[in-house]
Amino acid sequence: MEIKILFKKIINSHYVVFFIVFCVILEILFVAYEDHLFHIYFLDVGQGDSIFIRTPSNRDILIDGGEDTSVLGELAEVMPFWDRTIDMIISTHPDSDHLGGLLHVLERYSVQVLIMNERNASSFLVQKVISISKQKNTEVIELNTGDYIDIGGLHLDILWPPINFMKKNENQASSVVQGHYLDFSFLLTGDIESEQEKRLIQEYSEISSHILKLSHHGSKTGSSIQFLDEVRPYIAIISCGANNKFGHPADVVIERLKERNIYYLRTDLHGRIEFLIREKGRLEVTPEIDNAVQ
Repeated sequence: MEIKILFKKIINSHYVVFFIVFCVILEILFVAYEDHLFHIYFLDVGQGDSIFIRTPSNRDILIDGGEDTSVLGELAEVMPFWDRTIDMIISTHPDSDHLGGLLHVLERYSVQVLIMNERNASSFLVQKVISISKQKNTEVIELNTGDYIDIGGLHLDILWPPINFMKKNENQASSVVQGHYLDFSFLLTGDIESEQEKRLIQEYSEISSHILKLSHHGSKTGSSIQFLDEVRPYIAIISCGANNKFGHPADVVIERLKERNIYYLRTDLHGRIEFLIREKGRLEVTPEIDNAVQ
């Protein structure tokens, strides 16, 4: 009887130790994710676009989702494993390499708001996204030029497209979003073309930004000389897939960046790219794959 009691005490003590260790691990994980700093990640989703933002108050914003389930693996790396809520998704336009992955995100996560500028489009993909959003009680709204969002200390301006914009293709109607946090700014250009870049230059005097996500994966249809000279980014991001069939990014665009001494990072070469704003506005960049900045 005494042996049984002693054995039981030993087992119970093991449970206590395990519980304490488990709590310590959870605390470490919690602190790691809850650092109250500003993070923006350019996710590695192959030939597509996806940007994830976490504000110091832990508000989560996802802009585009690539084409397939790759975005889920990336979100698992940048969000706590217990977090299944995304405050806001912005879909820049209905092309599958931006919108396709959002189907899987909407199914896996609880999304509060979905912002689309093509929510009335007749494509199967758009209607599927709308259908899933309704099933999951996600509010779907449309924003256009002049609208803005304030969330968790982050200010987002919708610079493009205007209401009832007459486009020749879906790329031309891509949402363009300029973000401001403290003194830091970034410009996300979707897949717009040089014609829309020219319009942005004409209509906005304050378009310069620290970070520029090049339009259309670095295609020669965008990133014009005039646009780069107006934005004057410290660093450019190119979201593209390795050895993609489109030849993105275009050699002429890379040459333009080099001529202007604009550093650039590519998701096909550097993987996921993280920007972090620390105290006093200090900006840090961490590529997943530690190749030299071009």
